[in-house]
Amino acid sequence: YQTRAARLERVTHGRALAAHTALALLALAVFLLAAFAPASRAASRYPDTIRYGQRAALATLKDSGASSISLALVAGDRIVWRQTYGYADVAARRAPGPDTMYGIGSVSKVIAATAVMRLADEGKVDLDAPVVRYVPAFHMLSPGYADITVRMLLDHSSGLPGTTWANWSTAEYFTGYQQQVLDSLAGQWLKATPGAYSVYCNDGLTLAELVVQSVTGQSYPEYVESAVFAPLGMRHSTFPTQPFADGTYACSYSTDGEVRPREAVNLLASGGVYSTPSDMARLARMFMNRGELNGVRVLSRRAVAEMGRDQTVGTFNPSPSSMLRFGLGWDTVTEPALGRAGVTAWAKNGGSDQYGASLLVAPRARLAIMVSGSPVVTGYLDALSRKVLLRALKEQKTISRLPRKAPTAAPAPMRATAARLEAMTGYWASMSTVTRIARTPGHPQLLTRATLTDGRWVEEDGYLRLHIDGRFHSDGQAPGYKVVRAGNRTYLDFAFAGLDGYSATKLLFHQKLAARPPLSAAWQSRDGKAWLVVNEQPDSVGYDSWSPTLRMTSIPGLPGYVATSPYGGGWYIGDASRSDDVAQLFLQIPGNFGRDQEDLFVVPRDGEEWVRSGAGLFRPLETVAALADGVNAVSIGPEGYAEWRAVEDAATLHIGGATAWYLYDAGFKKLAKGGGAAADGAAADGAYLVVFGAASASVSVDVMPPG
Repeated sequence: YQTRAARLERVTHGRALAAHTALALLALAVFLLAAFAPASRAASRYPDTIRYGQRAALATLKDSGASSISLALVAGDRIVWRQTYGYADVAARRAPGPDTMYGIGSVSKVIAATAVMRLADEGKVDLDAPVVRYVPAFHMLSPGYADITVRMLLDHSSGLPGTTWANWSTAEYFTGYQQQVLDSLAGQWLKATPGAYSVYCNDGLTLAELVVQSVTGQSYPEYVESAVFAPLGMRHSTFPTQPFADGTYACSYSTDGEVRPREAVNLLASGGVYSTPSDMARLARMFMNRGELNGVRVLSRRAVAEMGRDQTVGTFNPSPSSMLRFGLGWDTVTEPALGRAGVTAWAKNGGSDQYGASLLVAPRARLAIMVSGSPVVTGYLDALSRKVLLRALKEQKTISRLPRKAPTAAPAPMRATAARLEAMTGYWASMSTVTRIARTPGHPQLLTRATLTDGRWVEEDGYLRLHIDGRFHSDGQAPGYKVVRAGNRTYLDFAFAGLDGYSATKLLFHQKLAARPPLSAAWQSRDGKAWLVVNEQPDSVGYDSWSPTLRMTSIPGLPGYVATSPYGGGWYIGDASRSDDVAQLFLQIPGNFGRDQEDLFVVPRDGEEWVRSGAGLFRPLETVAALADGVNAVSIGPEGYAEWRAVEDAATLHIGGATAWYLYDAGFKKLAKGGGAAADGAAADGAYLVVFGAASASVSVDVMPPG
């Protein structure tokens, strides 16, 4: 269910997958164990688990296309298995070692919650006090923002829109990210009443950073390093606020196999930590020891218990999911695979643009595992961690046998009534997907699905049919949907099994859409158009590996809405029926699929219509000026925004005076990049150039046609 994040789970869910396809061949070349092998004494405690885990880790390396994987298995107060696979640096054929750091993505949230809970133990933070007590600069258009508490930041029930994606991931740490989040939230509305329900929210953890800074007088990294990393002995855990020495971290690779600059996830509390599985094992041991490690108390027993308590109890949650029973910092405190074996486990995974991570802790069984990889879709690492921990539970005789595998096929079909078929048909939306379900002509019991893609409906393979479990399944496969009505809304509930083969769970997946009044002439004039981002940092992932565009489309057959695709991601649906210049995102889906709902604003500027999505500012593609043959002077404006130019015919460009530049083809696939010293780039017909420089600077672009 990973989404956007690997765009910090847009991640999810995406760009990382594209990289994996290209890296699959690379994985065959690095299909090796690293030199660091488990000690014989440790192996003797869990020999069957380790033998199984070694085979499973190699399979994960191959199947995911990762260049490297690192893991550590904890039993009681010891690491009983620690191993690495693949290459941390492919060109140098350097295997990762036990101290090689990986970005741990959203697993950083567990560390953030630990930091806040330590301050709560000391009486410096009240979890149920309003955030504005500690961060008075925080405000929003909705007056209810003043009711958001510190607890709500950690359990995702704040009602905030979701994630400020602008400049979230850069090659060098972006010091302005926190202020950017505050500025963006000041111009947005809440998506839900604070405390009403939990939906995954990265901006909440960025506000938690500000709470920590306000209370301690230290920067967030300084406090975490002194109050969490140091007492736990996590000597190889840090933040990307400074450059790292070569060889200290695992490299990540682009889709064409080139090594990428080290990633700085600027959402420090949400996803910025670099660590090792061995260090994270120390954190896990602290939780298993109820707040203490090697005689050093980091948290009170009460704080650890509160972090592991299901915070969603009593909230709007019409289809509770064992996969998303948020604790404080944890994605779930009822992890589904181990739960099927009768064992309580706390889980948190993470994915950024370059890394994946999975932390799984069974506190009563005193077992834990941390797995990191680069680059890898988090779901693969979740599956590996679950399968290994299940076998460790069996080997320590906590369970007598592994749980039954989740079914891979649907039960028998049954006839659907007209009412049940009608309830399924219509238009549905999740965070970044718009779907149409319709009756199939000539087949009254079958339903078809189509997904909105570039302004048109693209039919999906297979037909949905009702089965005796009350769910509609596609061509007899196990994943299935059913309609759930709650809170004056209608949802699709999606049941599925995880990649591990054991976890069987469900999630609220889509919300049903009702028709709105037709779009105004102003919105109709924007249908099918595109805009180009101008306020991303030059080293942002938004320019380097995603699309720098925002596209907009109406929805065929569904009046009143527009769908936008910022940074080339999925399609986010907004209600544009009440204003000519605001498309308000509105989904109310607890869990994960109603996240990241940034409103869209049309912003008049110099006679043009610019667009703001969250903190991202985009200029119209259609008014980009074309470069002339010969020398062109491109002036950077007083705000320092990136300047775009069109290259109408094939040419060589000589670019001087820019701090950075990127050259794209007509479909916005990156052709070349440069910066600093003057450099050349080859452009095909219909290319686009974006240049960066200091405010009010001038950049020279010499356009040299062939011959």
